[in-house]
Amino acid sequence: MIRIGKTRVEPCGEGVWLVTVNYTDESKQGRARYGQSVRRVAGSREHALALAADVAAELGACGRPEARVERLDKGLHDFIRENTAARAAMKGLARDTLRHERLFAQVLLDHMPDKPVADVVPADVCALIGELLQAGKSVDRCIRVRKFLKAAFEDAIELRLCESNPVTRQSKIVPDRVSTASRRHSLSRDALVRLCYILSMCDGANAKVVCARLIAKTGIRRGEALALNWEDVLFDRLELAVFFSVDEGGVRGPTKTPKSERRIRVEQDVVDLLSAWRRAQRRMLFSLGIRQTERTPVFTTSKGTRVGPTTMTHWFERWCALYGFGQFFDADGDPVVDYAGQKPEKGWRYEGLRLHELRHTSVTLLLAEGEDLVTVQNRHGHAQGSTTLDMYAHAIPAKDESAAIIMARLTSTSGYDPASDPGFPKIPEFGLCPK
Repeated sequence: MIRIGKTRVEPCGEGVWLVTVNYTDESKQGRARYGQSVRRVAGSREHALALAADVAAELGACGRPEARVERLDKGLHDFIRENTAARAAMKGLARDTLRHERLFAQVLLDHMPDKPVADVVPADVCALIGELLQAGKSVDRCIRVRKFLKAAFEDAIELRLCESNPVTRQSKIVPDRVSTASRRHSLSRDALVRLCYILSMCDGANAKVVCARLIAKTGIRRGEALALNWEDVLFDRLELAVFFSVDEGGVRGPTKTPKSERRIRVEQDVVDLLSAWRRAQRRMLFSLGIRQTERTPVFTTSKGTRVGPTTMTHWFERWCALYGFGQFFDADGDPVVDYAGQKPEKGWRYEGLRLHELRHTSVTLLLAEGEDLVTVQNRHGHAQGSTTLDMYAHAIPAKDESAAIIMARLTSTSGYDPASDPGFPKIPEFGLCPK
C-alpha cells in the first residue's frame, strides 16, 4: 500500500518547475519505506500542479513507487548565463566577487563547448584547463575558474540538470612550478630603482605610498604588509614581525601558511621610512580625535581605518598607469591617453605591473645576487621547498642581515639621475599621486 505524503512545487528556472511527491510504501508488513518521485516540467505553475496530481494518482494506482527525474536538455552556455545573472541578483555579495564571477563566466563561454549540461564530462574540464594554461593564464587563475565551475555544477545538480559534478571527478590542478615561475613577471634592477625613486618623491604622508615602498624593499605579501600594527615594527632591533595577514575582505587573521610566520631583518632606510610615516600618521589621527597606540594599524586611511587589500591594489594600478609602469584600456580596447591618476571608468582594463610582482622582483633579484635559496625561502615565507631546503631549520641570521643589506642597495636611489634614464616617464606634475 502506498500512502501519499506532502507534494512540493518549486521554481528551478525561468518557466521551469520541480515537482516532488513524497510517499510511504507500507506493502511489507511491519516495515515502511519512505521515498519521493521527482519530475521536472516546463510551463506554468498550474501545469506543474496538474502534473503533481497525476504523479500522486499514478503512485496510488500502481501500488509501487516510481522515482525518476525528467531532465531538460539545457545548454551549458544558457545555464552559465542564467546562473551568473541569478547570482548577480542576490543580495549580500561583494562587488568584487560579482565582477570576478562575470569574468570567470565569460572564460567558460569562450572556452567550453555549448553542449547539454548533463553531457559535460571530466575530459571537457581537462581540455578547458589545458587551453587556459596554453594561453598563458596563471595556475592561480585556472584554479579559480575551476572552483567557479565546480560551484556552478553544484547548482546544476540541485536543479536536476545533471546527476554528478564532472569537476570533482577531474583531477585537481597540480602547478608546474618551473613553468609557473617562468610566467611570473618581475622588474629589472634598473626598473626597480626607477620605481623606488619615483615613490620616494611622492607624498610621504600617504599610507599607500609608504606601503608600496615597504613591499618593494622587503618583498612581503600585500596582506602581510597591511596587517602590520606598530607593535610588529621592532625599531630597535631593525626587524618586522610578520605573524598576521589581511584577507580580501579586510579581516586580520593568520598568515597564508604557518611557515609564513617569521621575523625579517630590515635596514635603516626602512626604519627611517616607517618612523617618518608614524609621526605623520600620529598628527593625522590626532586631528580625527584618535590616539595612536602600539595596536594602531601601520597603514590607515584618511578616516583612521586599516587600508584594505582591494583599495591598495586599485591605487597601485592607478599609480603605475600614471608613471609608466602600466596602462589602462577603455571599453573598446584602446589605450587611455593623458591619464592623470583619476579613478578608472566602467569597462576600463589595466595591464602592467602588479603589486604582487614587487614580491617576485625581490625573490628574483636576491637569487641573481647570489643569496642562497634557504635564506630567500625563509625571508619571504614560502611554505614549500625542495627536500634539501627542508633539512634546514631556519635561515642563518647573518645571511638574513645580508639579504636586507642587498635589498637596501638594490632599492637605493642615491646617485640616480632621472635625466640620464631613457625609460623615465613623462609626467604631468612631478610628485603627483592619485587621491
